[in-house]
Amino acid sequence: MSGAEKRQSLPTLDVAEPLVSVTDVKHYVYCSRLVYFDRVLHAQPVFGSQQEESQELHVEYVRKELRRKDAVYYSPEFVGAEKLLFVPLVSKGLQLQGVVD
Repeated sequence: MSGAEKRQSLPTLDVAEPLVSVTDVKHYVYCSRLVYFDRVLHAQPVFGSQQEESQELHVEYVRKELRRKDAVYYSPEFVGAEKLLFVPLVSKGLQLQGVVD
């Protein structure tokens, strides 16, 4: 093995993934490098304090939603309705996939 082959240890993009994540579209619009780092280099993101705080708030929100009995706790017309969290959605026509939380 040459030196160049030894350095080539990074995982590459899986071209077998036919669908694009909605999050990838959002990241691409913000900064296309984010998608490259995530999908091609599989780099782990380094979060700042605001992002970590937002993640903690989201986890707390999900915990409360799972505890609530009704789908919409402030609307009497939805009493007894089924609540679905983390629903995977796929559009073959748009070739998009995502999870509603």
